Amino acid sequence: MKSGGYYAGDRQQVTGYVFTPQDCMTKCDQNNNCIAWTHLSSAQKCWYQSSVKAWINDVSYTGGSCLLDNFFSAKNGKSNIIDLLFALDRKEICHDDGKVIFE
Repeated sequence: MKSGGYYAGDRQQVTGYVFTPQDCMTKCDQNNNCIAWTHLSSAQKCWYQSSVKAWINDVSYTGGSCLLDNFFSAKNGKSNIIDLLFALDRKEICHDDGKVIFE
C-alpha cells in the first residue's frame, strides 16, 4: 500500500462507499479481474484496476498492487524472462499472502 498517489491504468469504480484503503484492497482481492486498486479517502471511493501503468503522484490517493511488488522482487537476480515469470506469484494468491506493494 502506498500513500500519495495511484497507478494509471484501466479502472472501474466500486459501487457504494469504501471507507478505508484496506477495505479497497480487500475488495480488489475478491474480484478476479483486479490486479491493483486506488482509494480516495476524502470521498470514500475505491476503484479496481485491470491494468497497471505508471505511478501518478497525488496526495489525495492511496493505491497498491501486490503483483508489481512481486514482479520487482522476483526480477532481482533473474537472468532471463523465463526465470522471472516462473518466480512470480499467480494473482489468486497475491493478496492472500499479504504481499502488498510498498508496505
